[in-house]
Amino acid sequence: MSPFLKALFFIDDFIAGRNVARFVISGGTAFSVNLILLYIFTDFFGFWYIYSATLSFTLSLLVGFSMNKMWTFKDNLTSQIHKQLPIYFLINIFNLILNISILYLLVEEFRVWYILAQAIASILIASESFFVYKRLFHNENPL
Repeated sequence: MSPFLKALFFIDDFIAGRNVARFVISGGTAFSVNLILLYIFTDFFGFWYIYSATLSFTLSLLVGFSMNKMWTFKDNLTSQIHKQLPIYFLINIFNLILNISILYLLVEEFRVWYILAQAIASILIASESFFVYKRLFHNENPL
């Protein structure tokens, strides 16, 4: 199948709502873990919000990986974890850099509260992540 047709099928899946509700719940759970840990590390432990965001983002990845793989995209093949997890982390290194950049820009340049800035960054990143993760956890042709 051509890449163009594959892209159309992914868009069709997104518009039709397949997996979207589960992706939103999985992402919402990981997002909640991220924000709670961000708040704890920053306000209770006194870490700089950029360090807190890096640590909380990294820890929330484990929640997101587990939920997206097993529940959202129903990929229960444990034989692929050794391939998927490193790719997932590489994708999320990019997402982390994007997240920190958006967070820093919103907080330092636009004076947005760091929790709200994190929420905005997370929503933007979630939009691109749906399509990337769908490909990563695709049962018929896993990476």
